Amino acid sequence: MNPRSSKTWLGRTPQVPFCLLLLVFSCAAPLHAEGPGFFERRAMAYAQQTFQNGLYDAAQTRLQEFLAKYPESSFLPEARWLLGQTHYFLGAPAKGLDIFRNPPPSTPDKLKPGFLYWEAECLAALQRWEPAAGLYQKFLTAHPGDDLAPKARIGLAGVLQRTGKTDDALSTLQPLLTPGLGDPSARLAALQQARILISASRFGEAATVLANLTAQKPDPATTYEAAFWSGELALHLAQPDKALEAFRKITTDGRAQPRDLIPKAWFGSGMAHLATQAWDDAAKAFEQAYTTALDPAVIDPAVVRYLEASTKTNTLAKAALRVRQFVRKKEGTSVSGIYAIARFYHEAGNDDAAIAELDYLINTHPDSDWKWEAKLLMAECLRRKGDQPGALTTLDEAATQSKSPAIATRVHLLQGQWLYDSDPAAAADKFLAAAKSATDPEAQEDAHYRALLALAQAGDLARFNKVHDDFAKKSPQSSRLPAILMEKARLLDAAGKSEDARTIYTQITQPGTQSPQTAEALYQLALSSLESGETESALGALRRLEAEFPDFPQRADAAYQRTLLEANLTPSGDESVRTAWEAFLNAHPSHPKAGNARFQIAEWFARQGNLSEAQARFSSIAAELPRHPLAPYAQYHAGAAAFRSGDFKDALALLEKVPEASPVKTDARLLQIRCFMQQGQFDSALQVAESVLTGRKDDPAWAEASLRKLGCLYTLSASDPKRYDAALKTADALLASSALNAAQRNEAGFVRGQILTKLNQPDQALNAYLDVVYGRLLPGEVTRQPTEPEFHWFIKSGIAAAQMREDRGDIRGAVEIYRILERLGDPSREEFRKKIEDLKSRHFIFEEA
Repeated sequence: MNPRSSKTWLGRTPQVPFCLLLLVFSCAAPLHAEGPGFFERRAMAYAQQTFQNGLYDAAQTRLQEFLAKYPESSFLPEARWLLGQTHYFLGAPAKGLDIFRNPPPSTPDKLKPGFLYWEAECLAALQRWEPAAGLYQKFLTAHPGDDLAPKARIGLAGVLQRTGKTDDALSTLQPLLTPGLGDPSARLAALQQARILISASRFGEAATVLANLTAQKPDPATTYEAAFWSGELALHLAQPDKALEAFRKITTDGRAQPRDLIPKAWFGSGMAHLATQAWDDAAKAFEQAYTTALDPAVIDPAVVRYLEASTKTNTLAKAALRVRQFVRKKEGTSVSGIYAIARFYHEAGNDDAAIAELDYLINTHPDSDWKWEAKLLMAECLRRKGDQPGALTTLDEAATQSKSPAIATRVHLLQGQWLYDSDPAAAADKFLAAAKSATDPEAQEDAHYRALLALAQAGDLARFNKVHDDFAKKSPQSSRLPAILMEKARLLDAAGKSEDARTIYTQITQPGTQSPQTAEALYQLALSSLESGETESALGALRRLEAEFPDFPQRADAAYQRTLLEANLTPSGDESVRTAWEAFLNAHPSHPKAGNARFQIAEWFARQGNLSEAQARFSSIAAELPRHPLAPYAQYHAGAAAFRSGDFKDALALLEKVPEASPVKTDARLLQIRCFMQQGQFDSALQVAESVLTGRKDDPAWAEASLRKLGCLYTLSASDPKRYDAALKTADALLASSALNAAQRNEAGFVRGQILTKLNQPDQALNAYLDVVYGRLLPGEVTRQPTEPEFHWFIKSGIAAAQMREDRGDIRGAVEIYRILERLGDPSREEFRKKIEDLKSRHFIFEEA
C-alpha cells in the first residue's frame, strides 16, 4: 500500500467539543429504567471524543473496553461502527471489513448507510477494486441524499482510476465539481481529481486544479491536503526543492490536520531529500514519518527508507537500534517497525539478518498479529536460502497456530505459488485448500480460479472439469468464466479434442459477447482451425481479430498468419501476393516475422524470373539479419539466383558464405559442384563432390553428389582414359543404391552406357541403354519409390540404343525403340515417327513385328 495514499481524509468525522459531546450523551438516555446509565454514556463519550481527536489507537482501546463491559449497550452499533474505522485508520482494513459486513441487528436505519460506505472503503484499502466499486455504486443508488454520498462518489472515482479507467473516474467527480469550489464536497472532489491526474501523469492539469483550489483559500484541512498533493506533484516532476517547500507547510505547522497527513508529509520530505542525496536529512525525515504514524502501511515503508538512508551514512546498526527502541516505547501497530527492519534486510539479500529480526519479533511480541506476518516472511527467507522443508514447516506453523482463516488462506496461496511451476497438480491442491479456508466470497473465487489455472498447467482435463463445474455453480456471474473457458479449450486442444476446443472458442467469440478473452479466443480459434485444415474459418477469425482488436498483443502475429494464408490461396505469381507482404512489412517492420516476409517477397521475384532482384533481396536478408533463422536459406537462395542467371563466379562466392552448421550447407555444396562444372573446372567440382560424400551413404545428397562425381569422371576420362574404370564403378554403385529417384537412375544408366561404349564394350553398353528404355532400372522393391515418368535420360538412352541396333543392322529392333519413344508424345513424337518411316522405307519393311 502506498504510504502517501489519500484514504484517510475520506469520511473524516468533524470535531465536536468534548463537553458538548458528553452533554449530548448524558441527555440521550431514555426515560425508562433499561436505558444506559451515566458511566456507560460517559465511557462512550470518551471513546467518541478520542476518535474525533484522531487518536485512533487510544480510541480503539476505549471502544474495545466499552464493548467488553457493555455488550448489550444501545450504543453497540455506533461503538462497532467507530471500532471498524479505527481498524481502517490503523492499517487493519480486513478487521474493519469484518465489522462493517456484519452490523448488529439493532443498527438503526440512519447508521446502515455508514456501514455500507465503510465496507467499500475497507475493500478499497485492501485493493479489491471491483467489489469496492460495486459497493460504492450500490451506496449511491440506495442513498443518493446521504451525507456520505459525496465521499462515496469520491471513493468510487478512486477505485475506477486504480482499475485503469481514468476518464470514467474524472467524469464520476464532475457532479461534485459543478457547484464550484466553495462547496466542501467540491473541494474534496478537487483533491481526488488532483490525485487521479497525478497518477495518470497529467501533471499540468493536476497543477491547475491545485492552484485553483489554493486560490479559494479553503478551510485548513483542505489547505493542508492541497499542500501535500502539491508536494507529491513536485516529486513526480523531479523538483525536490518545491516538494520540500510544500511538505514543510504541514511538517512545521503544529495545527496541521488531519493527523495522519503529517507522517505522510514527512515521508514525502524524505523522498525529496533522497532525490538530492541528502542522506542524513532523508533519514531524519523518515524517522519522523514512522514515529508519528499510526498506520503500519506508513510505518513499514518509512522504516525501510530510513534504514536505506542510514546505510548511506554508515549508521545502519544505530538506525536499527533506534527502530527497536521506538517499538519498545510504543507497542501495537509500531511492532511493524521490527518487521520493516527484517523486510529491509530481506530485500537487500541478507536473509540471515532478516531471520534474526523476525525471530526477535516473534519471541518478544508473541501476542502481536505481526507474529504471523513475520512467519510468512521468514518462510520466504528460508526458501531463498534453499531450505524448502524449513520454509514449508514455518508456513504450516503459521496456518495451524494462528487459528486464523485469513492466515491459513495466505499460507495455502503462498504454497501454491511456490509449487506452480514445479508441481502444478500439488499447487492446485494448495489453492483448493485456500478456497476452503477463505471466508470471503471473492477470496474463495480467486483461490478456485488459481486452482483451475494450475490444473490447466498440469494438463489434468478430468479434474479441471470437476473443479470448473463447482466454480460455475458457486460463482455463476464471475467475470473470470471466459478466462476459465479459454483454459478448458486449450486443454481440449492439447488432448486432441480440437473440435470441442473450437466449439468453446466459437462460444467466447460470438458477436455481442465481448470479454477480455474474445481476442485471444479468436486467435486460438484461427490456430486450431489451421491445424485441422479449416482454412476459411481460420481466415475469418484472423480478419476479425485484426479489424476489431487493434491493441491485441499478438495482432501482428495474426496479421502474419493471415497474410501467409491468403498468399497460399492466391496464385504464386499474382502481384497481390507481393503487395500483401509489403503491407505487412510496412505495418510491422520490427516484428520477428519481418524477415520471413522479406524472404517471401524475394521468393516472389525469383518465381517471376526477376533473378537479379531476387538475388539482391536474398543477399540483403542474409547481410542485415545474420541471426534470423532464414538467413542461411537466404544466403543459399542468393547463390541459387546467381546460378540461374549464369553468373557462376558470383554464385560460388555467395554459396561459400552459407554457414557450415546450416541445414542447407550440403545443398550449397551440391550447387557449387554444378557451378564448377558449368565453368569447365571438373577437378574442382570433383573435389567438392568428394567432400560431400565423406561420411555419407545412400541418402539424397549422396545420390546427387555421386551423379555429379560420375559426370566429372566421365568428362575427365576423355583426356585420362584410366578414369573410365573409376567412373564405371561409380555408376554401378549408384545403380545398386535405393537412394536414387527415377530421373537419377536413368541418368546413371545412360552415362554407364556411354562409359561402356568408350571402353569398347558395345554389348554391355547396349544393355545399359536398354535397361533404361525397358524400365529395368526401376523395380519398386529396390528404389522404394514410385516409378515417376522421366523423359530426358530415357530419350537419350533410347536414341543411343536405337542407333546401336541400326548400326548392327537390326533395323526392326531400332524401329521398336523409336516406336517406344514415339509413344511418349509431344514434343518429339513427329520426329520419331519420321525416323520410323525413313527406316522402314529405306529397308523395305512393310510390317512391324
